[in-house]
Amino acid sequence: LPARIEMDPADSVRLRFFELSPRYKAFSKSGPWSNAMQRLLETPDYQAQLKQMTARWFVPGFNRWTDKIVDPSALAEAVYAAASITGGLTHEILAGGYTPASVDVFALLTDAEIRWLALIGGAKDFLIKGPGFDPDGIQVRDAVPLLADLVAATDSAIRRGIGGANLRFAHAETVAPIAALLGLEGAATPDTSLAHYTDVWKADRVICFSANIQWIVYRS
Repeated sequence: LPARIEMDPADSVRLRFFELSPRYKAFSKSGPWSNAMQRLLETPDYQAQLKQMTARWFVPGFNRWTDKIVDPSALAEAVYAAASITGGLTHEILAGGYTPASVDVFALLTDAEIRWLALIGGAKDFLIKGPGFDPDGIQVRDAVPLLADLVAATDSAIRRGIGGANLRFAHAETVAPIAALLGLEGAATPDTSLAHYTDVWKADRVICFSANIQWIVYRS
């Protein structure tokens, strides 16, 4: 048979459950995880790193933090996010007439600052996308319909004896809870605090660039 590609419009709904669940949206803004995250943000060492960063990035006398015009932590996290994503934009950077070195945002950060920002970003992912403090929380359970659909699609393919691939493309907010539901190592273990969350949550494995979960069915 000739190769054929079919698209299911319903996948856009199945894969973006994190935008469709009112309970999850409320949880992601100010759930029971918020206090623990705030304590991490207020760690003296992290606050010292923030002062170093903003002192380098802004001219002397720029002092609007108390006016809430700029949140230094949000700014630093945005810089780190931009630095992290440039590694996946090599072709776009070259097409724009630049070199990867010329847009190396990591050059704005010291090694210690990078470690802290990675810790902060990973903690938030752990709490609102992964198992966090509750592996049965809404941040994981909202992916149950998608998991059920994956099982149903696999069962259907086996019954019909039809080969091929069923591909779904999504975001970290989709991959992380599915991995937690499946009990994958480094993706499903909760913790009672953020002190040692990196021992159980491996964001660099679970939701890295081009992360994927494969179900491969063989027929003898």
